Order: sequence, then C-alpha cells, then structure tokens
Amino acid sequence: MDTNHLLRFNSGQVLFPSHLIYVDDIIIFSRGDNRNLLKLKVTLDIYLKATGQEINLNKSRFYTSKHTTSSQNQHMEKALGIKRGNLPFTYLGAPICKGILRKEHCKDILGHFEKLIHSWYSKTLNQMGRLILIKHVLSSIPLHTLAVHTIPKSIIHTLNRYMTNFLWGQKEGSHKHHWVRWAQITKPEVEGGLGIKSLKDLQQAYTLKLWWKARNDIGIWGPYVRNRYMKTGIMKERITDSPTWKRICRSNDLETSHTTTTSSGLLWEGGNFSLKSAFNMV
Repeated sequence: MDTNHLLRFNSGQVLFPSHLIYVDDIIIFSRGDNRNLLKLKVTLDIYLKATGQEINLNKSRFYTSKHTTSSQNQHMEKALGIKRGNLPFTYLGAPICKGILRKEHCKDILGHFEKLIHSWYSKTLNQMGRLILIKHVLSSIPLHTLAVHTIPKSIIHTLNRYMTNFLWGQKEGSHKHHWVRWAQITKPEVEGGLGIKSLKDLQQAYTLKLWWKARNDIGIWGPYVRNRYMKTGIMKERITDSPTWKRICRSNDLETSHTTTTSSGLLWEGGNFSLKSAFNMV
C-alpha cells in the first residue's frame, strides 16, 4: 500500500492514510474501482500465504459513500467476497460514525454498564468493593470513545447516574440515599473526594491530547489534520469541518494557556506532555 500498489482513497490534495492496524484488526482505505479491488484481493492472498493466517470474511465488511450505486456495491461484494456494512461500526472499542456522535451510537456503552452492574448486584459487595469496580472497570469502558468523540452530555449524565447508584448500593430493589454529590466524589482524595475520574474532565484531557498531536505532527494523525485544516498554521474552525477538529479548536485558548512557544517548538507547562498531566490541568 505504501508503494502505491493500491491506489489510495482520494481526499483531495491531502494525503490520506492507506490503512490503520492494531494487532489483527485492520482498516484499509482504498478506491473501489475494479482494478484496485483485484489488487487488494491479490495483496490479501499474498499476506495469507506468507503468514498462514486466515481472514474471517463473515466478520469482515467494506463501507462506501451514500453516492455509491447498488450495482457498484454488489460488484464489490462479489469481487471481495465480503458483505457491505453500514455505519456506525465499532473499531478498538470506539464507534466509527459520520458526523457527531449521537445518543443512538452509545447504546453499546450503556449496555455494557447495565450488564456489568446487574451482574455485580447479585454478589455481596461492600462499598469499598463497589468503589474499586467503578474506578477500574466502569470508568474505563468509555475511554476509547472519549478519546476520539465528544460523548453527548445526556450520555455522560446517565453513566454518572449508573455509577453513583451502584456506589451507594440498593436495598430491597430501591437505590439508597446519596449522601455526597457526584461532583464531590470525583475530586482527588487530597481534596476530599474518592479519586474517581470525572468523565467530563477526562474528555477535556483527551481533547488536549488531540490538540498536542495536531500541533506537534505526532503519529500519522497529526500531520494529516495539519495538512487538512492548518495549511496556514492557524487553528480555526469552519462550519464544514469535522466534529473532532471543531472540538480541538474550541479548546485552543485553554491549551495555549498551558504551553510556551520556543525556537525548538512547543513546551508543555510542567514538563513532558501526558494524558495525566493534561487531566491535572483541566
């Protein structure tokens, strides 16, 4: 793919990534013409022979734009032996969708919370045990989504409600009284809280991380968004820009207040940038 054996997905004048891969989960961005599809099929066959692995075609999907005709989609299905899928789909724990993340895209997160909490209620757990499960299990479920999307406020409110109800427990099927507000519980222990990280603050910390990647050309994503949205070097949102870019731009003032520009580049307040340092700044 990197040697132009396959023609890349066209994204105007900006070079689009050819693929994303993590262990055995891969997304390939490619043009859908007949010649390119045949090249893709040959490439996959070579990979299978070289590694001895197999591709589960029943679990694989390809995705096309709404402008692709039914006959074109049918031709691609026949050429690849893979069915066409519909957005959204989940990749590495995060929903992949077009436009902003909506409530209906968060059903898997809510369902995961409900399933775990329901199973835990059947066990005898004291409040410390419930606190540990909230900190290390429930709070980690939406992290991949928080990293790439702006989760609707109503969904964050619902997740907070699930956690606070579970923390205080229930008696005879009814939730017990909440003696302390959730906002206080999510404060650090040194400030009188229980150290549960606020989902709202985590989302802001991940926004800082996206901003840092874009400004410093980190990974394949940083250079891509800079070439697409910051050709003049100015961070500014337009109405047609992606929700992720708008999210970054709207936090620009906060982010620049914690950085210093030098001749060698950006310096993060307090030392090296990390998600932890970003969270502490929020």
